[in-house]
Amino acid sequence: MAKAGYTKLSEHFGGAPKAKLHAATLNSLQERGWKIISAGNPISASYVKGYQRAFLKIEVSDNTLLIDTKGSRWKNEPYVPLNYIKYLKKSIARNL
Repeated sequence: MAKAGYTKLSEHFGGAPKAKLHAATLNSLQERGWKIISAGNPISASYVKGYQRAFLKIEVSDNTLLIDTKGSRWKNEPYVPLNYIKYLKKSIARNL
C-alpha cells in the first residue's frame, strides 16, 4: 500500500462528536504507548519498536478520523501499520 503511495485511511465512529472523539483518540494513543508529538488537530504520534517506525497524523472531525501514515517504515521500507491502527480503533471505540 505505502509503496504505491496509499497512506491515508478513513475510520468512522458513528455518533461520536468531534471533541469526544479527539479525547478518546488521545487517550487511546497514550494507553497503547504511542508518543504524542502534537495533541492538536491533526494529532501527530509515533511508535518505534524494533524495525518498525510508525507515524500517524490524525485529523479529527465529527464521527470520523482521517489517518495519514506517511513516513511509517518497516526495515527501511514504507508501510502502513494496519495492525497498530486496528488495535487503536478498538481502544478508541472502548474509550468513547
